[in-house]
Amino acid sequence: MKNINKIIIVVFIAVAFLSGCNEPSDPELQVMAVGEWYLSDLLVGDQEILDYSTEFELTLNDDETCVFINHDGIGFAGTWSVDEQNSTLQLTPFNEEVAAVDFAILYLRPDKMSIQRTVTSGLVGTITYTYILEK
Repeated sequence: MKNINKIIIVVFIAVAFLSGCNEPSDPELQVMAVGEWYLSDLLVGDQEILDYSTEFELTLNDDETCVFINHDGIGFAGTWSVDEQNSTLQLTPFNEEVAAVDFAILYLRPDKMSIQRTVTSGLVGTITYTYILEK
């Protein structure tokens, strides 16, 4: 009987100890996204573009404000958000006359991110831009 009590106590302690050990979880996407991102590679369609503007900037702040200057040097200040599925990054300008910009999030790591934007124009058709960014 004493041995059974000891076994029960040991099992109880082991269960209590192991239940307190949670597996580390991945950082939240919004936490990882915060920071200053710099363009390391730009693809238009499947072609790598080597002569893009070095003025590119994507700064995502903790307070959900942002600064976005595209590879062509044109940009805006506004707010940013990520959808519930963590698949889309939306940049919304403070100037309501400028349209919001949506990016598909291809991947996001603490120091590297890839986002993709598809633009459709009557002039040139549909173009897909893939941005590879680093902090």
